[in-house]
Amino acid sequence: MDADKSVNAAFSLLPPLPGDFNLSTGGTAACNSVPLSWTAASGASGYRIFRESPRVDISPYQPYTALNFNDTTVSQNTIYKYQIEAYNSTGTNRSNSLNVSTPYCPPTILNFSCKPTEIYQGQSTTCGWATTNATSCTASGAWSGSKALNGSEVVIPSPPPSVTYNLTCSGPGGSTSGSVKIDITSLSLPNWREIIPR
Repeated sequence: MDADKSVNAAFSLLPPLPGDFNLSTGGTAACNSVPLSWTAASGASGYRIFRESPRVDISPYQPYTALNFNDTTVSQNTIYKYQIEAYNSTGTNRSNSLNVSTPYCPPTILNFSCKPTEIYQGQSTTCGWATTNATSCTASGAWSGSKALNGSEVVIPSPPPSVTYNLTCSGPGGSTSGSVKIDITSLSLPNWREIIPR
């Protein structure tokens, strides 16, 4: 009888299970990150962050006591399933599950430049560029046509005093543009007046 009382007394010292709580997105998902937030679970000592099925614990450390987390290990155009587990010395309680879709990443144009940007008429310059998350690039302005996603091209800008090279690159996540202006110095002679001796 005394043993039963001791066991019951030991159980009575344990805290109740963590209370119910709710998981939601902490903002708009990006192509490379998913923000999560959840309400506090009463009596919780910490939280475990689960992703996918079967669930994988992606908590950065334990005990994790914050009520938000930004998952930066995601890929674009993918659906992820999340659930939070609150725990204490008595046991665990899980939140609702949440499906989050990441969008396509917007394309970017990296290091679009032409060198040199100041030339004399008839000289050439080299334009180079690189892109991310793009599927096509189109030129306009002083040049035209489709361009490679990454590359360089030697051009002869004309006419003075300046021209602009535009590049627009597109992908599933949208489009972006860049431009480079080239200043051209004319080689024409000034308006000399011819004097013929008589």
